[in-house]
Amino acid sequence: SDYELAELLIDLVENQPADRALSPEFLRAAGHLNSDYEHRRVLAKVVSHRNLSPALLISMVESAADIGSEYERAELLVQIARTPLRLVSWIVPLNSAYTLARIS
Repeated sequence: SDYELAELLIDLVENQPADRALSPEFLRAAGHLNSDYEHRRVLAKVVSHRNLSPALLISMVESAADIGSEYERAELLVQIARTPLRLVSWIVPLNSAYTLARIS
C-alpha cells in the first residue's frame, strides 16, 4: 500500500546522514505513490531532514509537479520555500548581497 511504501521511504530518510545523497531510485519510488498525501509526506520529510543541494532541490520540485492535489503540492512547495537558510550554502557564490537579502 501507499502508506507502507511511504513509511519505508521516511524510515530511509530518517536513518541516513543528512548530507548523504538520495538515490534516483528513492525519488522514483516516491513518484510511484498514488496517494498525493503520502507523496507529499515523503518529500516533506526529505525537506525537513536534508540539506537541499541544487540537484536535490530540482528533483524535489520536479517530483512535486507529479502531485495532483493542488493543496498537497502547495504545502510542499511552501515548505521548500520556507527553508532558505539551507539554500544559502549554494547561493553564496553568487556574491550578491542584494540577492542574499531577498532570500533571507
